[in-house]
Amino acid sequence: MLFRFRTNPACTGHQMCQKLGEANAKNILLMQKTIKKFHLKMAYLNDTIHDHSYHESQKTPIINFQLIDSEALMSQIDIKLSQNNYCQQLQKWLTKGIPARQAPKTRLHQVWNKMFDGAFLANCSMTGNGKAGPKVAFLSYENIMNKCGR
Repeated sequence: MLFRFRTNPACTGHQMCQKLGEANAKNILLMQKTIKKFHLKMAYLNDTIHDHSYHESQKTPIINFQLIDSEALMSQIDIKLSQNNYCQQLQKWLTKGIPARQAPKTRLHQVWNKMFDGAFLANCSMTGNGKAGPKVAFLSYENIMNKCGR
């Protein structure tokens, strides 16, 4: 089907193309503005959904997890993590409580903060060596490092 345009007899083909180009440019700008508004609304909805699910997960913990504040408790948790069921529950609890859209370093930092007492963490290191003396070595707790250090 051929399209017919109403043309001014004094209007040349070049002028008509120029007018069509200007009209298309206006339409493109309008579409870009609409798309930007749509993306902003989608980001707002995603944040709202994420915040709601995050707060819901904080209300109902999946497992009863005690903050690790001693070497003895860390040994118990390391043994429990060898059980596949406990490991899955802990990972599910950590996943629900920590936003997935954050940077990996931030997520890892939040996992360690949810699992360990800050004062106890100050007495730990990867190898167990410290400037002031020996510390608790994370590397000796294989399950904690493998399952929660990822």
